[in-house]
Amino acid sequence: MKVCEIYRSIQGEGLDIGRPTTFVRLSGCNLKCTFCDTKYAWTEFKEMTPEEVASEVYKLGCRNICITGGEPLLQDLTELLDRLRHRRVTIETNGTIWADYDVDLWTVSPKLSNSGQLQHARPDIVGRFAREKRNVQLKFVVNDEKDILEAMRFCERAGVPARVPIVFQPNNALFKGQTWRADYVKKLGELAEVVQKIRRPNVRLLPQLHVLIWGKVRRR
Repeated sequence: MKVCEIYRSIQGEGLDIGRPTTFVRLSGCNLKCTFCDTKYAWTEFKEMTPEEVASEVYKLGCRNICITGGEPLLQDLTELLDRLRHRRVTIETNGTIWADYDVDLWTVSPKLSNSGQLQHARPDIVGRFAREKRNVQLKFVVNDEKDILEAMRFCERAGVPARVPIVFQPNNALFKGQTWRADYVKKLGELAEVVQKIRRPNVRLLPQLHVLIWGKVRRR
């Protein structure tokens, strides 16, 4: 397997926000999003066997495991998931590749116009995840109200059931300089006003908690 890094932190995004988590970041991606905050994972890797990956994960001791990237579904995860079957596993994917693994949570992050990769979006695959997986959340990176409305149209086109949680988080690439944290919180307030207008259950606005705590640093 092509593995970028394995480390322990807290889950900073989505429904598991705040949970102590071991991250297995796999290398390689089929998209090149403008706001990607892990571009090093596109090319940086070391070869490890699934047994070696699982051994490293167990050493770190977390109950919750997040397999992320890059795009982890570019690689065969069958043996790794079998070795991690005694842990609670999340897979984070951009929703362009279908996979039928049995995991505890799927985090599907479709890309909007603000990613520069809209031409690669697959509402058919996202909709299939949303309808067929028992535990799934959709997560959208947004800049403003326009992006939120685009995300809701995407969900409608994909046939996402009302029961599926939809999480919005601000695009942290927008914020730089000494005041970036204050600017980030201000943006959360602006987006909160928009989210309150959405007539759909299971919509959430959440920050990237790890970024607020530690800043934009690697392995956090």
